Amino acid sequence: KAWGTGTATADGGYKCGAWKLLHLITTGCAERRGGGPGGLTPHQATHAIRQYIDLFFTCAGCRGAFLAKYDDCSFGRCARMPEGATDPSQVSEQGWRELPLWMWEVHNHVSSRIVQVRAAQDPARRTDDPIIGLWPTVDQCLTCYREDGHWDRSGMYAYLRWTYWDGPASVPGGGGGGGDAAALGELEMGGSLGGICAAASLAALAAFALKRGRWRRARTPKASGGRAPFGPVGRGKDA
Repeated sequence: KAWGTGTATADGGYKCGAWKLLHLITTGCAERRGGGPGGLTPHQATHAIRQYIDLFFTCAGCRGAFLAKYDDCSFGRCARMPEGATDPSQVSEQGWRELPLWMWEVHNHVSSRIVQVRAAQDPARRTDDPIIGLWPTVDQCLTCYREDGHWDRSGMYAYLRWTYWDGPASVPGGGGGGGDAAALGELEMGGSLGGICAAASLAALAAFALKRGRWRRARTPKASGGRAPFGPVGRGKDA
């Protein structure tokens, strides 16, 4: 697949590149089950992502909104990826799929919010269409939608896998060919190397965030009343 530079406006910039990276990592972790024994569980993966956003995402408003949604267990995060699981091998296949689906839901929420804010700032952008800004569209992935217009979760996972893992060879239903069966079959297009890279990327992200957090905490004067760099994991409501 063609990747943008991550900096140019035409490519979506840093934030767009960061979202692509998070989708790639979460989908890869789901496909490779967190890297196997000694790897990360879905809960540990989401917590590593939280720490990365907290420490390195430069958009203060974006960072604050993400952390707030994470810490209050929005999108059912705490129920879908419970903290109690400590062994990646004990997590079910559906349990792993919840990880990239959760990230997709968070991203769509952010995209929808951006559309609303821009519409409020510019009346010319106002629309009554509730799906403006949501991804994918019906044209991009017909099988991601049920007949009643709601999301089809199995079809959506197939599309995430096709987009960020298998590539065009899996041919999800929206593009003709094998449909969900092809996208969700036992294809190993990512291969063991791809799985190791995805798991290693998230592990490195977690380790780097931990190291950066310890450095920042050590440099924070005790009398300042500054908060600890590692906020709550999020044991609140399962919304």
